[in-house]
This record gives sequence, C-alpha cells and structure tokens, in this order.
Amino acid sequence: MKNSGTTEMERRISPFMTLAGVSLSSDGRSASVITAPLVPKNYSSNHRAFSNTSDLSTLEAETSRPEMLSFFTRGKEAPEASSKELDKSDEEAEAERLKKEEQKRRDDEAENLRKEKEVLDKIGPPPEKPLPGDCCGNGCSPCIWDTYWDELADYKKLREEVSGGL
Repeated sequence: MKNSGTTEMERRISPFMTLAGVSLSSDGRSASVITAPLVPKNYSSNHRAFSNTSDLSTLEAETSRPEMLSFFTRGKEAPEASSKELDKSDEEAEAERLKKEEQKRRDDEAENLRKEKEVLDKIGPPPEKPLPGDCCGNGCSPCIWDTYWDELADYKKLREEVSGGL
C-alpha cells in the first residue's frame, strides 16, 4: 500500500494550523503517525504565514492575516466605492465639486428666468417710462410722471401677488 496519508492530512488540517512535526511509516501497514500536536501558524512581519517544515508548504495560508480579517469582518452592507472615486486626487475632486456647483447655479438661474417669464406672461410688461419731451413742465394736475409712478407701484404690487403663487 502506497503512503497517501499526507494528502488526507492536508484535507483534514485547518488552513490556519500547521504540523509541528510529522513521522510517516514506510512499512505499508500504517498510513501515517503524527508525532506532534497541531499549533497555530506564526505570521512574520510582512504578514506571510511560515512553517518550519518544508514538506508541508502546501498547508500554509497564502493570504495575509489582515486581508483575512477584513474579509471575515466586513458586512454585506459595506460601502463599495468605485475605483474612479478612489483614484481622484484632491485637486480633481475640488475641480469636480466646483463644476457641479457652477452647473447647479446655472440651473437655478435658468429656473428663475423661466419663472420670471411666466410672471411677465401673466401680467404683461411694466409701464413705459415717459420721455423727457412728453412732460410740459408746467405742473399740470394729471402729470404724466405722477401717472407713471402710480402705474409702476400698482405693477409691482401685482407682480408680488403673482410671483408669490409660483
């Protein structure tokens, strides 16, 4: 019988544990004998797992401990930032923020102009200012300037009423 105990042990051993020592029988009657207990793996300063036995190199974990911990402790609701957002520098992020603010300001201006146009469509244009030659300057009772200022005050009042509803 060929000794296949090592592969069976590899399947049974946790990826976080390694053997301190192994003694395999070559007589064919016994598959394998473990002469030392399982001990936790040690991690070097660069977070790579290592073992003193060269025959058991396949049992070593290929993943570093911090990566394993972050994988196991992360929740399903963990935010996933796109790589584009993570790669941006501070200057690029600031430029993009300013661009968005400028676009919002333009959109607000366009909305205000649209509302202004709706108000003007409802109440009409403001009264026209009289030309300097239209006034006789004699102080007549129905002076065109007095009429203009009264119409302008009425127009502003109407405009406030209409624009308050929008």
